[in-house]
Amino acid sequence: MDLGTARDEVYGRLGIAQSDGQLTTQAVTQLLRTALNTVASERDWAWLQANETLTTTAGTAYVTPLAASAAGVTWVRTTNLTGASTGHSITQIPWQDFRDKNPSNQQDLPDVWAEHFGLLYLHPTPSGSGTTLFHDFIRGEKT
Repeated sequence: MDLGTARDEVYGRLGIAQSDGQLTTQAVTQLLRTALNTVASERDWAWLQANETLTTTAGTAYVTPLAASAAGVTWVRTTNLTGASTGHSITQIPWQDFRDKNPSNQQDLPDVWAEHFGLLYLHPTPSGSGTTLFHDFIRGEKT
């Protein structure tokens, strides 16, 4: 069901014509978006799971989830990051632990990662360009 249909359902259930000004379209839209985001945040729903391929750059300690800038998709959080060449999950650690662990001069295939301000930081820093990572994530509900 799209947003327009959902708005029509709200007006129909309440028995209010959209044109009478009692309940504006903007207010109904905000109500529906709030309800949808509340339900979406309750758990990792199957319909919100997504994945993508990320590619590293030599000497750069992070990757940016492409979903963060893709049209119509909002990246909420990462559920798994896997090295394509090894097939093994890269372990997530808290940001503070990552900062304590990460000497900037170490380069190799990443074995841990941490999220910080929308970036996925990798340790060790990838030593070569073009390392492929499989990124599983929860996306935001489309509204």
